[in-house]
Amino acid sequence: MRPPLAKISDLREHFDHNHSYGAKQARIALHHAIEGSRSPMETVVILLFTLPVKMGGCSLPAPEVNVRIQIPPYLQHALGKPYVVVDLCWRDVRIILEYDSYLWHSTAFAVDSDSTRNEGLRDMGWMVRSVTAGMLANDGMRRHLVSKVMECFGRKLPGNPEYDQLQHNLIQELLHC
Repeated sequence: MRPPLAKISDLREHFDHNHSYGAKQARIALHHAIEGSRSPMETVVILLFTLPVKMGGCSLPAPEVNVRIQIPPYLQHALGKPYVVVDLCWRDVRIILEYDSYLWHSTAFAVDSDSTRNEGLRDMGWMVRSVTAGMLANDGMRRHLVSKVMECFGRKLPGNPEYDQLQHNLIQELLHC
């Protein structure tokens, strides 16, 4: 894996001293940035769950991103490894979200690998949810996914059409950037 092109702290420092066109918007956007995403779609999922409610997000704390989860010895043989790396993780509430891209999941090996990993994690007590671009774009499915994650935090989102439209617009904008 190659190192990131830039660190958020370096970008913040740069834009703190830069007042050219777009610098103010960059400073605002960097308040919502989280290190460690390995793909644009992981970033979309992170933003959905962490942006403020007034922007259509869920206002959840930042997850750990692309984090290693140790596999207990009794499961290592079945999973074939001592650890797995997961896309988004909230350890305190034992939630893992995995972005499943259509490109990666185009082979039987990839599907089997992810299914085995997810079953092992569930056996360890994690709630593991898969996320696809189609699920994010489908208002009903996205609402269901979001409500399941929010329940684990003991939170609810506004249940009104205005918020639903706000979240719909957010996802449409993020998916079409």
